[in-house]
Amino acid sequence: MKHVITNRETTSRRQIDFGVKDEKERAVGIKVVLGTAKSKERTTEGSYHQLDIPCGRLFTAWIMITRNGEEYGAMSTTQYFKTEESRKAVVAKRVEAARKRMLRKYRK
Repeated sequence: MKHVITNRETTSRRQIDFGVKDEKERAVGIKVVLGTAKSKERTTEGSYHQLDIPCGRLFTAWIMITRNGEEYGAMSTTQYFKTEESRKAVVAKRVEAARKRMLRKYRK
């Protein structure tokens, strides 16, 4: 069953600086935006955004690499989670993987 998001709210925004700079001397980091959302079953046909997600209250995460605190590179999509714990685990894993990748790439 396809669902639609009926309400989305941002609960926190965090910018993490990895302590390295790229070749243009821009600070490299990551932005993490957390929130909540509600979804319901799609009741009408339409071209609006439809998702294969559970119905009800969800936890969201949007993660984006940054340069000097500004979003950089390909746009990330919002991820939806049933529990706060599952969101926390995925966010921690993605932040750590990005940190390791950026440190390998830009550490002098």
